[in-house]
Amino acid sequence: MLQPAESAQMFTVLEHPLVRMKMTTLRDQRTPPQQFRRTSHENAVLMSFNVFAHLRCDARDVHTLLETTTGQYLQSPVPCLLSILRAGNGLGDALSAILPEAVIGHLGVQRDPETHRPI
Repeated sequence: MLQPAESAQMFTVLEHPLVRMKMTTLRDQRTPPQQFRRTSHENAVLMSFNVFAHLRCDARDVHTLLETTTGQYLQSPVPCLLSILRAGNGLGDALSAILPEAVIGHLGVQRDPETHRPI
């Protein structure tokens, strides 16, 4: 299911049929904006298990109606979700809904209008 990308060890390629199907919708130039946003959000939800797999938790006692048990709480510092504008905004919205404790950041990149390369 998961395999590191050959070009960079810090990336993971998600090989899952649902992710591949949704990526096809996102890449299709005929996809209307509303469907693009919805599909981006759905894809982020699918990816969230892997995105958040590295988070560390602390164990604490939780008092339920029947007994005391051990629960898990997010360690500090909380993660920062950094959206690379514009395509990353949909992912950031979905991931922040799953992990509302996360700090939100944005990174904008200006592009050359002719080459479309970052300036």
